[in-house]
Amino acid sequence: MNDSGVLTIDNTGKFLIKHIGGDPIELYSGGSNTSVALLDSGNLVLSDGSTGKKLWQSFDYPTDTLLPGMKLGVNHKTGRNWTLTSWLSENHPSSGPFTLEWDPKGQRLVVRRRGMIFWTIGVPKNPFFEHIDYSLIHDYVFFSHTNKDEEFFGYFLNDSPKRMFPSRVRWRLDYRSRILFEERGFSTEDMCYGYNTDKGCVAWGQPECRCDNPTFELRTGSFFGPNQFDNRIYDDLNNGKYDGNESHGPGDCRSICWTDCDCVSYLAMGPETGCLMWTGKL
Repeated sequence: MNDSGVLTIDNTGKFLIKHIGGDPIELYSGGSNTSVALLDSGNLVLSDGSTGKKLWQSFDYPTDTLLPGMKLGVNHKTGRNWTLTSWLSENHPSSGPFTLEWDPKGQRLVVRRRGMIFWTIGVPKNPFFEHIDYSLIHDYVFFSHTNKDEEFFGYFLNDSPKRMFPSRVRWRLDYRSRILFEERGFSTEDMCYGYNTDKGCVAWGQPECRCDNPTFELRTGSFFGPNQFDNRIYDDLNNGKYDGNESHGPGDCRSICWTDCDCVSYLAMGPETGCLMWTGKL
């Protein structure tokens, strides 16, 4: 991971991220009289120094984390979508396969994998969501809004002094599609296989080989050949195949194995990228 990034305003008023090994990333190109401030809400705001007009704000560019006051939805005037996107893997911050989005037509939150809806949190009805344990969300007050310019969902913290978990501020969509409220949450991926529609899961087309409704189970074992130090470790030894695709994270490995009728098990290769697939008998 490249941690050399520096946020700066240059002498022409451009708001930039400078980093080693590449051109600066331009966030905003404006006038010379600009200032930036990190608000108590966590929103980083670039303003016109003369008028105070807001020119750019980080809340318009969510990554994998949602904070109180942020929005999920769409701005019809600018065409901007506010969506959470998971990391590719635990230590790889590139965009991963999962997104958490507001569905304005259904008035619900949905999780997509590579664009396909596979789970929905349900419709927010304070203080409940249809498919989330109340104990995880009773700290929040939800809101949604629809007009000709915007359609969005958001939340604030319940200001009750009896709130049990005052530190549970942020929501995060992790690289395995888990939705975490601070560090407490649940995995949608473990529940939804495309043939079941309980607990918020959404059905989608299945390979014929999965018609008997199988599931994945966590097991220990090895894909290695007789000599685990053999430099052919990722060849087709013992029916294990390594794809080496740098755009595949753990969330992709599961989906790839599921759609391959010969695949009976998979291993996400460490904290980075690539999948090792097992075909044949376990």
